[in-house]
Amino acid sequence: MLPVSARVSDWLVKVIQFAKSVPEFCNLSHNDKVTLILNSWSKILLLFMAENNFQFAVTPLPSSPVPTEPVPASPDEPSMKSVESIQTFIRKCQHLNIDSEEYSFLRLLVLFNSGYIGLDRADIIDQLNSTVQQLLQEHVRLTRPNDVMHYSHLLLCLPTLYGTNSKMFETLFCQHITRNTDMEVLLKEMLQSI
Repeated sequence: MLPVSARVSDWLVKVIQFAKSVPEFCNLSHNDKVTLILNSWSKILLLFMAENNFQFAVTPLPSSPVPTEPVPASPDEPSMKSVESIQTFIRKCQHLNIDSEEYSFLRLLVLFNSGYIGLDRADIIDQLNSTVQQLLQEHVRLTRPNDVMHYSHLLLCLPTLYGTNSKMFETLFCQHITRNTDMEVLLKEMLQSI
């Protein structure tokens, strides 16, 4: 896990650096900045993974004796289905041949989601999201004039991202980084220090 942890650590830093590089993000209230980061970090991290064509394999833990009655899996625990979903998303992004500018716009769309609970100014976040969508659409129109469906395909990536369970993602990729620290505490510290 060490090489994976090192890359994930680097991407976590990039998540915070990315957000703080956006002037509109920096102008938000402290509460809104924290709320946006806590709700979007795993989705933005997944976009960094896709942009870098991150390949990984998992093996199930050796299991204890099989219980007589199946225990329902927690959505917070990684499963082969959740791992396959992440790998499928990365392959889909590679297949779409998303450019670095488009990845940046997708990260902004995920960051500026007015649907996150606890925002002081959801109206401003919604406005920012609409502006980013327009900029992405214009970028696609100029760079891919013959691919009329590309913009729609990019937007269709968003439901998969929003469906990413942050706790599952943390368990799968960040346990070696966080150790006994809560991810929320770690992200808040990073937001202050980076």
